[in-house]
Amino acid sequence: MPRATLKVCRIAGCPRMQAGPLCREHAKDRERHQRATVPTKATRDDEEQARRKAAVDAHRAINGEWCPGIDRPAHDLTDRDGGLTANHVTPIALGGDPRGPLSVACRSCNSRQAARF
Repeated sequence: MPRATLKVCRIAGCPRMQAGPLCREHAKDRERHQRATVPTKATRDDEEQARRKAAVDAHRAINGEWCPGIDRPAHDLTDRDGGLTANHVTPIALGGDPRGPLSVACRSCNSRQAARF
């Protein structure tokens, strides 16, 4: 006999059963809160994704698979670097413009930069 996969919502006092940690109503509330408070949730729409892809494509056309380096020397990309990504020059969380200028670096360097702020 298969095991039950439904659980009670993790919000105290909510009796609804669902497969995930939150019932549909509380999941919508959480998503609404995330969109209002997490900068990347509010700004990562299709237009922004296309803008980031264009920045990475332009960087590749000029420099190839080359990372300018953040807190380390410029380097060729390796599999562990995770490919090129675009991020805001001034992070949105620190008051940067959501449609402001982008810089391109490897995923490893971008993660290192995010840890500094």
